[in-house]
Amino acid sequence: MSEETSAPPRRRLKPAARRAQIIEAAKVVWSRTGARRTTVRHIANEAGITEHFVYQRFGSREEIFRLAVLAPLDEALSHLLTRLRGVKSGPKDDALRRIHEVILAELPAMIPLMSAAQFADPVEGPRFFGGTLMPAVRACLLMPMMSLTGLPARSPWMNLAIRALMGAHFGVALETTLENKAVDIARVANEFARTVGRGFPAVRRGLPALPAKRSSPSPVAAATADQASARKLMPRAERVAVILAAARAVFLTHGLRGARTREIADRAGITEAFLLRIFVSKKHLYDAAVLEPLAAALADLAKRTRELTAPPREMLAAYLRLALPFFTANGPLFVGALFAELGEAREYFRTALVPHLREIELAIAPGVPRGIDPCTVRRALSGACWGVSFGASLDSRDAVMLELLMLGSQAR
Repeated sequence: MSEETSAPPRRRLKPAARRAQIIEAAKVVWSRTGARRTTVRHIANEAGITEHFVYQRFGSREEIFRLAVLAPLDEALSHLLTRLRGVKSGPKDDALRRIHEVILAELPAMIPLMSAAQFADPVEGPRFFGGTLMPAVRACLLMPMMSLTGLPARSPWMNLAIRALMGAHFGVALETTLENKAVDIARVANEFARTVGRGFPAVRRGLPALPAKRSSPSPVAAATADQASARKLMPRAERVAVILAAARAVFLTHGLRGARTREIADRAGITEAFLLRIFVSKKHLYDAAVLEPLAAALADLAKRTRELTAPPREMLAAYLRLALPFFTANGPLFVGALFAELGEAREYFRTALVPHLREIELAIAPGVPRGIDPCTVRRALSGACWGVSFGASLDSRDAVMLELLMLGSQAR
């Protein structure tokens, strides 16, 4: 028998122990391979058993996913809630530092589970984020944040503060996961407390007047809004642009593995054969539609950050004003490129994005207090911008509110 057809050796385990082993194997595979790529065969191989044996213990791949990903994620969120409720009242800086320590301790282990849950299904993924994840996060943070800031629960400032705080921690957790490193909880919590979220206690002293509300469509949504006219004859360059916009929308919904070139072709108003004459493979199209634009956009953000002429004390606020519109426009690309399939994202992150991130850190370093790592500050501010903009409709007031909450700056 060949190695491919022979069943891997397996130890005799009691049924409950075997189910637990399969669930643990599924966690490992989904975290490494991504939701769309994972099959029952992959799980069986990881567990050292046959695919048939897995189906003797579980009725479907969906049942395994629920037990291996969704249930542990729910448990992790419940644990986070319990720990945050245990944060005692006291000096505001100490309370904020303890909140940072709790989230930094719990969130990194949740990143792979969140990755699998968000991109497991084009319908259920978004429903999970908007219907389960963010409400649970809000429940975790609402009471500590009300105590810290004095803001009403339903205040728009409270909503923004919770999204920003969670986004800041998410930025640290995701990047350390991509780097295969652990978070230095005590150090990073101290750096957070000294540099970001300084406005949370300050809002107790009164909120500034905000400018009139003005909203604008999401750049990503706008990029796909013109697809209805895609079937008309057009020059090649315009046709390529339409194809890339259609591909980007499909990839951001389904991920690389789940996307189908036929759906992309239909959205672009062309045949699948014509699509593959222009882009020789789905991976080639994915690179052109998602990875290359993201790297180019980040390079531009790094360039504009280097060109900032703000004095040191205003440098972080100046970067925040650049970063919020950047993440509003490109946040979905970050999710698609880095979060959908963590196992394949690490090399892209290291080679294509990290050099530009380091440029940003060098540029903002004069505004970072002595003894604090500019990388921590950049991750926190960038993550806050992503957290505020992801899945939300922003208006002109949000930049003012975010600057005040994160840095304690005066509203402009």
